[in-house]
Amino acid sequence: GGTTRIGNVSAAVNDTDAVNYAQLKRSVEEANTYTDQKMGEMNSKIKGVENKMSGGIASAMAMAGLPQAYAPGANMTSIAGGTFNGESAVAIGVSMVSESGGWVYKLQGTSNSQGDYSAAIGAGFQW
Repeated sequence: GGTTRIGNVSAAVNDTDAVNYAQLKRSVEEANTYTDQKMGEMNSKIKGVENKMSGGIASAMAMAGLPQAYAPGANMTSIAGGTFNGESAVAIGVSMVSESGGWVYKLQGTSNSQGDYSAAIGAGFQW
């Protein structure tokens, strides 16, 4: 039941050759380096997506913070800011209420710290 060690094995050349320990270690190190590199790239991409998402949420928060006209015949220009997870945004908007007070219109736009822009438009009828 003992084990046998084979020494002085040359580096494998053909597919059917035995692999020596140095070759095995080198292959494992190369695989680990490759895996570490790919994980680093993936983490970088995930961080980029997280930053974009946070910028988008900051934009939504800024738009949500815009006040709007509420009195019949009134118009309003407004500005608001928002922040989320280290990203920030500024929004501007214009709103108006019809003379009868039945219709409300809104137009708004935003820019965030990720360099993204977005806009929204809406209309509503109240009774």
